[in-house]
Order: sequence, then structure tokens, then C-alpha cells
Amino acid sequence: MDSLSCHFLSPWKQLLGLSRSADSRDLDHSRRALFVSSRTPLFLSKIPRLPRFAKEQTESFRQLSTSIARATPTATSLDSSAPSTAVQTERSVEFSAAEVKRLLLELRNGTGGQAEIALPVSLSKKDRLVAHEWAEKLGLGHESQGTGKERRMTATRLGAKERLEKYKELVDLEEEASSASAPPGASWRQLESQGLLLRGAVLLERDAAAFGKERWIIGENADVSKKGHVAKFGQRARPGAAVRLAIRKEDGAGGWAVAENEPPGRVAWCRSGRMSIVFDRPPGQDEENDAERPATKSGGLDFLLVPDRATFDRMRSVINECLRAEGPMARFLESLLGATLETATEFPDTLAARQESNSSASTSGPSESTGNGNGNGKQRDQRSQGSAVFQEESFKSLDTGLNEEQRRAVRLCVNGLGDGGGSPVALLHGPFGTGKTRTLVEVIRQRVGAGQRVLVAAASNAAVDNVATALLAAEPKSKVARAGVPERVSPALAAHTLEALQEQRPESVMAARLRRDAFAAVAASHKWVRAADGGQRRREARKEAAVLFKDARKLERQAVTGVLRSVKVLCGTLTGFSGSLQEVNDDDLRRFDCAIVDEASQAVTPALLLALPFLKYPPGADLGVNGPVLVLAGDHRQLPPTVIAEGASEKGGGLSATLFEELMERDGGGLGSSFDRFSGDEEKTRLLETARGALLAKEETEHEREDCPGRYSAALRTQYRMPSALMAFPSAAFYGGGLRAGAPTEETEPLNGSSEVLATLRDGCWLEVIDTAGAGFDEEKGEESARGEATASDFSTSNPGQAELTARVVRELVGIGGSLGAADVGVVTPYAAQVALLRELLAGEVAAGVEVDSVDGFQGREKAVIVFDCVRSNDSGSVGFLADQRRLNVAITRARRKLIIIGDSATLGADPIWAALFDWAGELENPLGHLAYRSVFELPPIDAW
Repeated sequence: MDSLSCHFLSPWKQLLGLSRSADSRDLDHSRRALFVSSRTPLFLSKIPRLPRFAKEQTESFRQLSTSIARATPTATSLDSSAPSTAVQTERSVEFSAAEVKRLLLELRNGTGGQAEIALPVSLSKKDRLVAHEWAEKLGLGHESQGTGKERRMTATRLGAKERLEKYKELVDLEEEASSASAPPGASWRQLESQGLLLRGAVLLERDAAAFGKERWIIGENADVSKKGHVAKFGQRARPGAAVRLAIRKEDGAGGWAVAENEPPGRVAWCRSGRMSIVFDRPPGQDEENDAERPATKSGGLDFLLVPDRATFDRMRSVINECLRAEGPMARFLESLLGATLETATEFPDTLAARQESNSSASTSGPSESTGNGNGNGKQRDQRSQGSAVFQEESFKSLDTGLNEEQRRAVRLCVNGLGDGGGSPVALLHGPFGTGKTRTLVEVIRQRVGAGQRVLVAAASNAAVDNVATALLAAEPKSKVARAGVPERVSPALAAHTLEALQEQRPESVMAARLRRDAFAAVAASHKWVRAADGGQRRREARKEAAVLFKDARKLERQAVTGVLRSVKVLCGTLTGFSGSLQEVNDDDLRRFDCAIVDEASQAVTPALLLALPFLKYPPGADLGVNGPVLVLAGDHRQLPPTVIAEGASEKGGGLSATLFEELMERDGGGLGSSFDRFSGDEEKTRLLETARGALLAKEETEHEREDCPGRYSAALRTQYRMPSALMAFPSAAFYGGGLRAGAPTEETEPLNGSSEVLATLRDGCWLEVIDTAGAGFDEEKGEESARGEATASDFSTSNPGQAELTARVVRELVGIGGSLGAADVGVVTPYAAQVALLRELLAGEVAAGVEVDSVDGFQGREKAVIVFDCVRSNDSGSVGFLADQRRLNVAITRARRKLIIIGDSATLGADPIWAALFDWAGELENPLGHLAYRSVFELPPIDAW
């Protein structure tokens, strides 16, 4: 420990009766003893651990020395080596974040008249990294060059073609990073233990499937040692997962590899020790030498779980298709990925012509605009407002329960800008509980009512099912089809899957009969192996089968075409719906008037592009005038897409920067901003004032936005999930104070229980924070990463002490009874190891309905009560990825009636937003009694102590 730390900690050691040589363990132990003896909520409950306390004092000296240094005269101009396009500034010492944001936005929107800017060398390394992050979010090219104090960041506006080429590289990098599922040279025991290898399965059934595919059903081997191995493999090989027949390598190392000559397969379902796998074509038969292959010749079958290359292939394919685009689609891409989303006649007809138009634009002066720095200019062609699909004065909501902001959002997503201008895309920012799904359902109903066909997509099956189910609830007779693997679709939509609708067609009945006959012919051909003319007879049987398969496939295409002719809304995941349209030859049926993408903030941009080839683009310059052809909805203040590949921080961050977030930031609409940075007492004071105003149901404070000034974006502000006591902090911290609570309902009433039941929790309290600082609940590192893989750099973390406390709280909640059932309780924790530990401790409660999952698992969902086990507790103040504000936002916005946070303030408080959360729960005036902060030492004794 350095002398500075010892100096500042000495008074606390004297207070606790310790010698100056005492270490942090002695300090924590004595602090705990003081609490146990006094049993009162002393302020010492928030004395931080030793390293953090010393760090705060050191930081004050650093700030003082920085202030002195800034008072010293320095050069005030950029060096002469800066490029001619660089933005000049007279302030080289202090260059505010607001200025960096303004410059980057002007560059991105093309309102500054420049194609490239160079930021000053005076930016610190930390500020320069933040600028790189912002540039990445805005879709700019960016790079830092130079060394030491001469290092400078340059940002460049890219055209659509350049960005598409970049996306191709990023998709390749992501596929490479995702391909590490089967480590080279791994033994069969290692592969089996990780759920990557299935050995010795038995083929129970095989039958022909639609479109020339073949379905296998495999089961358990009779060998007792193999019992349960199919079910274990199915824990990782979920429905839709890619699998391949496997063979043992002949290199003597005992490794395994896929049988390259065998077709790929996908898991359809796994239950009761059986698994169904659908192959792209019949496996196990060598068409050239007319012999069975070793992979299916032996008594047992071996399978490897492999990376899903089909998803990456589809993304690469659509990028190539976009690069070849011409006419309206090329203009749309240039509008979407280029400088402006306004409809313009001067867009090139092909992306190949972009370079010339971009270079001429960069030499011209700033574009005339009466808008703000976000490029929301007011000069645009005055086209007839009567060209909109729905007239403003004739617009009527089919859902009479929508509030006014939801109605405005629907009008934007249906009519577009509505002032004679046009934008081909509309954005909907829907924070938690604001009725985003309900608003999207209204948009779909309005579009279908106007005779349009709508494509509904999302990043996940759960989100697709959510929208489709809500649409059918609002309009039971809606002609909806759900594309994708039926086993991954909600049971409520089983009758609406494309497969189920196809089976009802007479063409499918005939095709199924032909497939059975063809499969029987192939099976019969194996009987003539020993006959003198066996080879000839086998070839004739296969020719007959080929003709039958061809006829069956033709009938199946007719069935799909018939279904799509009657369907008005096709729903599917971004990477899954296109596969259902591959067999459709009618271009009109393959294209839709509008695509609506939910969870767009969780979709990588190449996945979003998958919807573009299936849109109908109006001719000429009318793109977007008659309403947007693409509607993106999401919440960029919550979790981003899952990306494994790590980008270089100063040369592009990878695929995690989404198009939805980019467009929202460019438009300046929505609630909150990714550019917001929380640091310092001034920001904390403002945050807490805003939260207090919401808690006390005051009128909007000066810090809250009065409106959401986006031009082609709309934001939903009124949330109905939770009361103001739970909403206040996330609204102030993540949404600029822009959220407001709707009218209270029975679902948002606080929990009440008898004194016999509530030994730990507070009666009638919405938010409780239990601080475990000083309790000795230290985190532990495991050998399993958060992605379920054993790696050296990404270990999962657990905290047995906090897990025991969390289990105690959950059991108390379940014991309340009444309107609160076990299924109403959810436990959220950020680490896989803690999830597994809690599921073990709460096995009985989980069986009764309590759900334990990660933050990612609870995205987009809600429970009456949420217990958030924060896990992290260490002497270094390391909070891991809990420093990601979006992750914290998700965790604390899932509850409707009560939120309980269990965490170590000494560790978590090292992060400023977490420190503000602890202050909010424990230090602010709380006249209504809605919030409660307590140290763990104030709780009744725990036997484990």
C-alpha cells in the first residue's frame, strides 16, 4: 500500500481501533464486527473497500495537478501536418465532448461540407477512444495515426459501397470467431463433455421431407454407458442448430471431424431421448460409386455440432446483392447508408456511380438548411400531401386504446413525413413498457387495411412470436404466416406456420404421396445388391425415384405459392424468413410493400439488409413519399446484438454498432443518447434531481425533454409496466428523464405480506437495495465462460455468499402467496456460473415456477418481482461488464411491482452510475417510503454467518 493510501485511511483505522499497519482484511473484519454489535444502519455501511477509498483520494490530487497544468500557456493551434480538410479549432487544450459530437454528426449527415475531419492532438487517449466509439456508432470510417502526443484521430464519411465492403470483412471475422466450437485435436471425452459430440446414436426412422430433404429420427444406444447422451447433446444442439455426421480422424491423434461428403443437417426437435434431424439431401449414399458411406455403414452414428454457416452465407449473399443493386434499390441503399435519408432525385442509379457523386458533393459548400446540426433541413421538394397512403385528416386508429404519442408514431410509420417530403425509413424508439408491440400491431393493421402486404421480422424468434401473437389477438382473422423452424415457434402459432398452412393444401397431400413412393423405390433398390443385374436395377429405381422427387418438389412449390397468395403478413426472423421464400418463383409474391423490423437495435446491420431484396421499391424519385418502405423499432439504450469478434478500438469496433442506433443518433430523436457520458458530481446531482421529481410525481423538471425532435423517428414516452418509484432512476439515467409513468393499476401495486413472512424484506416497498459490502461475500472465478466455453480470458464468475442471500429472499417472496405466485418471481444475474449456482440452490422453487436467468435471457420480458443478484465483490473495484449501462438498464427494468438489488456497494460503487444508484436508494429524501437501502448487517441473522 502506498503512503498516500495509508495517510487517508489512518482516521478510519483509529476509529475502529486498528493499528496503522492493519491491512484491508482487518479493516473489513472490524467494520463488520461494528455492524454486528450495533445493529444500526450506521453510515459506515458505505465505507468503501480499501483500494477504492485510496483511489478516490489519489484522483483528487490528479484533478488538482491537471487544473494547474491547464493553467499553463500552451500552443493553441493544430500542427501544420494536419490535412486540409481538418476542422480547425483554437482550443487545443480543452476540446469538449459536445464539440466532438457536433463535428462527427455534421460529417455523418453531410451538413459540414466536408468528407473528412481530423480531431486535435490535444485529445487524451481516453477521449480519443470515446470519439472512435462515437464514429463507429455513426457509421464513419475512423483511424488514429501518429505516436505519443502527436497521435491524431481522423474520421471519414463513407458511401454505401464502401460500407458494404466493410460489412463483408466483418461478417468473415465474426464467422471465424464463431467457428471455435470444436477445438482442433480435442478428444471425444472433451467434445462430449462440452456437448459438441454425440457418439453411437441409433437410427430409428428415416423418411423423405419436403423439397428433396430427408428426415432422420435418432435415439439412445442400448449401451448403458450411453444412457442420456442424446438428451445431453440436445442441451446444446437446440432446434435449428447445425449438425454434421462425424468421422474419427485417421491421424492417430484420436480427433474428430465432419464427414465432408455428407450433407449438412439441422435439429428439428429433441425430446424423450430422441432427436429429429433434417438433412438438405439424403445422406449415406455415394452417388458416384454406388456404395454406402462409412458414416452410416456401422451400427452407431456420430454427430458434431458445427457453426451455423448458413446465416453467414446469407449475410454475405445479401451484401453481394446490394453491391450489384441498380435503380430504386441502389437509391434506397445510398439513402440508408449514405449522407441523408431524405428523398432526393440526384441519387445515382447504381452504387458504382457513388464515388463520382460523393467527390463532387465534398467539394461543394455546406448544404442549405434551417435545421439543427443533425441535418434535419427544411428545404425539400413540396410534393402533394395527397400522395400519402393515408390522409392525415382521415386517419383513424383501429385500436382505440392508443395514447396520443402512439398514434403519432403510427402516423409516421404509415404516412411518413407527411409534409411533402419523404423518407424511405421510419424509426420507433420504444423503451420498456411503452407499448411498442401494440403500436407496431396498429401499423401492420393499417397497412394491411390499405391492401398492402407486410413483412414482419426481428432478431429473435421470441420477438417475432410476440408481434405475431399480439396481431392475432387484435385481429383474429388476420392472414398471417409464421416462417421458420416449427419447433422454435411458439405453440400458440403452431397452426399459422408456413409448414402447417402448406400441409392443408391439396398439392402438399399429393407431394407427400409421391415422396413416400420415391423413398420406397430407393429403399427397395438396396435389396438387389447380390443380383447379377443388381447395379442396373438400382440405377433404374433411382431414376424413377428422381422423377417422383422432381414432381413432388413442383407440387410443393405450388403449395407454397398458394399459401403466400392468401397471406398478407409474413413473420420470421431476419436470418430465417428468406429460406421460406427460396422456392417461390413469382417475384410479386416474394416482394412486400413494407418491412417492419422489431428489435432492430439487437440486429447486426448485415442481418437487417436481408429484408431489402424482398421489398417493392416505387419507381423514380418517389422513394418514401407514399410512406416508408422500412420501419425499424427497438431500444438502443438496452442490450446490443451479441458479437463475438473483437474489433480494434481505433480502427472500427465491429458489428456491434447497429444501423438503428446510427439512424437514431443522426436524426436526434428518441430518448437519451449513446453519446451521453455520466461522470462527476454535477451530472449525478442532475440525475438524482430528475429521478426525485419523477418519484414525487412532480411536473416535468427542466432536465426532462418536452418533446423528441426527430424528423423521421418517433419515441414512446409513457410506460405502463411499473410505478414511478421503479421508473424514476432508469428514466433519469438512461432516457434523459423523458419517461413518465402511466396510470397505476393492480399489476403495479406494491407487495404486502405479514410480519411472519417478511422477515427480510420491507412491506409495501417497491425498490429495495441490500448492500453486502463488508460481509465477506467475495466473488469466485470458475472455469466456464459466460458463453459456456472454457477459455483462458473469459471466465464466468460466481458469488456463493450472495447466492445464499438471494435464495433466502426468493424463498421469502414465494411464501407471500396470495396474488403472487412462484411464476411471478424472476432472478436476474449477469454470469452463467451464478445462474447455475442459483438454480441448484433454488431447485424446488424453480420447479414451482421461479425463473433464474441471465440479463440477456430477460431482455424484452417482465415479471411481477425481480431479484437482481449483482455477483461482483472484490478488493480491486472491478465490475466487469456490469459497467455497460445498457446491461444495468435491462436488469432494473424487468419488474412490475418490486425490484430487489443485492450487491456490494464498495465494489460496484467504483462505477459512477452504480454509485448514483446506491445513493438514489439510500441517501435521498424518501417521504413516501417507496425506496429502502439497508446493509446486510441490518437483516436478521443468517445461519451461514
